[in-house]
Amino acid sequence: MKRVGRVRKALVRDPSTCPHDEIYAGLCCECCVPVSDAARVRLSSNMSVAPYAAENYRSRSTELLLASKKLALVVDLDETLVHTTTHAEKVKNKKCHSFKLSERSRTTYYLRERPGLCEFLHSAKEKYELYLYTLGKRSYARKALEIIDPGDVFFERRLFAFEDAPDTTGPQGTLPRLKTLFPQIGSEALIVIIDDRPAVWTESPNLLPILPCAHAPRVLLTL
Repeated sequence: MKRVGRVRKALVRDPSTCPHDEIYAGLCCECCVPVSDAARVRLSSNMSVAPYAAENYRSRSTELLLASKKLALVVDLDETLVHTTTHAEKVKNKKCHSFKLSERSRTTYYLRERPGLCEFLHSAKEKYELYLYTLGKRSYARKALEIIDPGDVFFERRLFAFEDAPDTTGPQGTLPRLKTLFPQIGSEALIVIIDDRPAVWTESPNLLPILPCAHAPRVLLTL
């Protein structure tokens, strides 16, 4: 058993020894071997690149946004798009979706979509490049995304969780940084954020606050 463990550990290549730029889901996109992304710049929950290559992605993404005449719209998940609880009695006789994070999990999540969510996503896609952000776990966000965007039509797997870049400390604790979360977008002026907690985004010049779902369930999302 110890030998097997040593072999598996040896198969993960040190990032300093891999000459290629791109890593997807822990694998080098060129040689298809496991590579640690510890020294890489994360572009999404699965994609990371070498630091020197990040600038090329940043320039390319900015050019594509400007050419399409769109901005990047970062939308918070919980209490902005959906309201989720683990208490079944709180959603009794209400339309909701239920799911578990895994087959072995004992916890059931009950998710309610904000009124007008589908219409909002269709409208936003025409004007913005959509990104989903959550202060929760990525595993939970992926399950929620399967419900609100089952065909990857709107967000196209552009999902960022707090665990991707928890590197800013503010009055409410550790907060996300735009430059760290979205290194592929060259200017913060191109990023618009919708969130029910404005204090989370202390650095953002383009923040659109919204009332949380739990407190204002009938407030529609509109653009």
